[in-house]
Amino acid sequence: MRIAFVLLGDLDRVSGGFVYDRMLVEGLRARGHVVDVVPLPWRSRARSVTANVRPLPPVLAAADVVVQDELCHAAVFASNRQLRRAGIPVVALVHNVASAGSRKRGPGPSLGRALEHR
Repeated sequence: MRIAFVLLGDLDRVSGGFVYDRMLVEGLRARGHVVDVVPLPWRSRARSVTANVRPLPPVLAAADVVVQDELCHAAVFASNRQLRRAGIPVVALVHNVASAGSRKRGPGPSLGRALEHR
């Protein structure tokens, strides 16, 4: 399967999110998938939104599925519509559910902790 993995910044950066993304890409490749990493530049949210006027990058149009790190949504929402129209599934990778965990009520793990362990 050909997977386009879209993220903000450089996959070689050292932070929890980038380490997670890197491990995911390596794991997919180890299973025989072709993974094209598509780094987008860090910009203000407003500049990211204006980036949506560009045409769909060929690497995305050639993918069987597109995985997008949660942080790049502002820069790709128009591309997502084009991808769906072309029949290419889009998967949002959300690996920071801290806000859900801060509203814990009752016994058991918070929603954030429960999702992190699945």
